[in-house]
Amino acid sequence: MDDLGVNLHYYGFRVYDPAVGRFTSVDPIAEKFAFVSGFNYAENDPFGHIDLHGLQQAKYYLHEGLKKFMKGWTNVVDQVKVSASNTYKKIVGSKSNDYAKHEISTSVTQSTVIGLNISQFLDESSYDRSNNYIGGSILEIDSKISFEPESKITINKGPIEASLSLKDNLREDKKSVTLEGGLNFGVVKASIFNNYSKSTNGNSSQKSGIKTSITTSENDSNKTSFGLSIYIEH
Repeated sequence: MDDLGVNLHYYGFRVYDPAVGRFTSVDPIAEKFAFVSGFNYAENDPFGHIDLHGLQQAKYYLHEGLKKFMKGWTNVVDQVKVSASNTYKKIVGSKSNDYAKHEISTSVTQSTVIGLNISQFLDESSYDRSNNYIGGSILEIDSKISFEPESKITINKGPIEASLSLKDNLREDKKSVTLEGGLNFGVVKASIFNNYSKSTNGNSSQKSGIKTSITTSENDSNKTSFGLSIYIEH
């Protein structure tokens, strides 16, 4: 309420006057706290406590600066995802030479993505008047099945490999491009990647991370593999 020049703080249920260290009206649930004034702030114990929504005292464990620092880091942590997937790929066409390979295929992938929502846990709106957590789950799990035609160009020299792939996710109606580089030891592959995808409605996302895959079966026209990746979703 500083824009009105009155220097008062609105807490949701009451207005606080920092000049006198008191609220300007009686606590709506003052009958529960008969041992203190109905105009008090944090039950007259402002050190380590706040007055939650202008109703009652709540413990304030984190210094404001530390809290902002943690929120900054939790926003980064919330972007980190772990994905496990099983992929069946049918190779439609392939051309190669000693150093490069162009492959056209279609694949079906079943994946599970796990992420965290720590920032919600630190959000004051996720707590009720008794300081009990009422927010949603901190752990987010998303399982899905995707069907994707793919065109992929791979360049390799020994175990060192780099690739560029274009995919069309028919189930989610979006296209993606992935640039990947790493080591390929035949059955086992480890790499870093950067993926950019955009759906037909204009929504886009970018993923950067590391992944490893194990080929469980393979012949000239089919390939089955298991993959595990850790990435940051922008």
